[in-house]
Amino acid sequence: MDESVDEGKAKTKLDQKSTADLDRVTKEVEGRVLDAGSVGALLTSQTNKQGDTPANVRIRDEDVRSLMAEMDLDKISAEKELRRNGGSLVAALTALVNDQ
Repeated sequence: MDESVDEGKAKTKLDQKSTADLDRVTKEVEGRVLDAGSVGALLTSQTNKQGDTPANVRIRDEDVRSLMAEMDLDKISAEKELRRNGGSLVAALTALVNDQ
């Protein structure tokens, strides 16, 4: 019978500690203010399941064509490189030149 009382006290202490930890984390998260810019940057930085290119970066068709012409790339490779560089043609060209 004493064992069950000790187990009950242990569970209660564990519950109290868990509750305190959860409260601390909740207060920390609630204290953070997210603005549209930080959320947008967070979303842009997230990568797709493969982890190789950001999945939600918008790219322009004219930038794809320019990259294909200038760097002799196929369409898929040009799109991937643009996505890796946030949709920036200049950044994509710079990255490709520096990698070669």
